[in-house]
Amino acid sequence: MKRREALVVLGAVAAPVAAAEPKFLTAAEFAELAKLVDAIVPRTDTPGASDALAHALIDERCAANAEFGSRIRATISSLKGLPGGWDRSEHFRTLKDATIDAYYSTREGLQRELGWNANTYLPEWKGCTHEEHR
Repeated sequence: MKRREALVVLGAVAAPVAAAEPKFLTAAEFAELAKLVDAIVPRTDTPGASDALAHALIDERCAANAEFGSRIRATISSLKGLPGGWDRSEHFRTLKDATIDAYYSTREGLQRELGWNANTYLPEWKGCTHEEHR
């Protein structure tokens, strides 16, 4: 038996469903947040934001910071149903920033989409290569 299989048998590895239970938001807000984050990072040939449980990470951050939680609640209420023009709102910027932060802190975002491997040694870092950042 492999180590991971043993951990699953022992119950040490939580199922993804358990990780997707809201800690701050209501069940309805949590479900709407999952739809909204998928509109920002949709599933393509890599997992979408809700596949990576970005909405659960945002909810955890809400539980740790009541002010942030209030902003996310207002954002969900404002953007519910994805009305036209939502990309110009302050609420969208809040949600976009939170989604990107959450998604790219997951294995799906870092490894599967970006191909990042923490074991890669860089003998030198030349910084950003975009002309506007020089």
